Amino acid sequence: MKIKNGVAELWASLNPAFDLSEILQGFLQGFTDIAGNENTPVDEYKPLLDERQFCLLDERPFDPLTQNTQIVRFEHGAEILENSFSITMPVDGGSRYVAEFLEFCWPSDRPRAKEQSYHAASGPWAIKKTPALAFYGVRNTTWKDPYISVHFNAAAGALGLHSLHSAALLQVLEQDLAFNGPDEILAEMHARLLPIHARIAQYETEHASFFEQRRQAFLSLGMEVLARFSLNQNFLIQERESASPVDLLVGQTTDKANLWTMPNPQTMALRSWCERIGWEGFAEQRALAFLKHQKQDDEIAKAIVSQCVSLGKYTWPGLIEVLSATPISYQCQLEIISFMADPNWPGAGEAYDVIQKNPDLFAAALQESYQWAQESNDDSWMAMIGSLLGIDEDKDEDE
Repeated sequence: MKIKNGVAELWASLNPAFDLSEILQGFLQGFTDIAGNENTPVDEYKPLLDERQFCLLDERPFDPLTQNTQIVRFEHGAEILENSFSITMPVDGGSRYVAEFLEFCWPSDRPRAKEQSYHAASGPWAIKKTPALAFYGVRNTTWKDPYISVHFNAAAGALGLHSLHSAALLQVLEQDLAFNGPDEILAEMHARLLPIHARIAQYETEHASFFEQRRQAFLSLGMEVLARFSLNQNFLIQERESASPVDLLVGQTTDKANLWTMPNPQTMALRSWCERIGWEGFAEQRALAFLKHQKQDDEIAKAIVSQCVSLGKYTWPGLIEVLSATPISYQCQLEIISFMADPNWPGAGEAYDVIQKNPDLFAAALQESYQWAQESNDDSWMAMIGSLLGIDEDKDEDE
């Protein structure tokens, strides 16, 4: 169970013998008293903006979850199922359902969907709509090893955690202005977000007990689903954290209890910084300058790598630029070399060029990485490193 920006996410790899619809219904049974159908509302029930929660409130009559239409499609032999739901929230003067939460995003952040602003106070910010409760599942039985991968997402605001992300964005703006100097747009963004963040934080504080109970219910329900549909009811599956580039994050078994881990404010702020160094990132050069300074601490450098790996490949070329800023510590050298494991990854070519220009500096780290690649039987990575070390793989195999 983790919180990433505007959503809380439970990820699991489950038994492919079950249908996705079975897993979805098992998960949603526990929400029948608080969630409703999130179809497009008719004209008489248009969503209204709630300024305290910064979300769209829907006043439609309650609609049980069992009446939701499942959205199923097929791609490349895989079954994909998606559903979104509204969810009740504590409000004064009646029961209304939250249709979607509104999340502040950096402008020109191309990989993330954008919506037109629903509030004049958003100013230069981009706004993203986030479903209150969402299910996304993929079931593929055509592969040699059939699998099911499912994500259960709840908007952070539905769990009383909306203010965490806005606080991280404010921290980034304050750090940027202090480190890089004045900027009119950044100052306006800070001024626009500050009062909205204050209203959200006050609302969540006033209903702290309610949200604490909801978080525990969400966690318990998620664990129940895992136990019901996992390959073995005696273990739980959680997402593997990775600080190295990977094509697909996979699950690992654990006998540890899955508990809510509230995100560290500094970690969320660092993630927000890293969002800005992707393709067409917002004020990218300012973000690169700040992160290049921060990465001089090896522990922070590793944290930057971890965040960019989690965010996705669109940040990896920028990450290599950060890691390769002088001085390049031994830890940063190892991180740069790791991005050559697949020559098709964004950042792999940039990493190769950096190493090629500094052969003496990278010599020891290349030797160490080459041994790792050998122990991992990673032929592609060995070939990339070997080309820099002058090792002829074909010749070695013949000998």
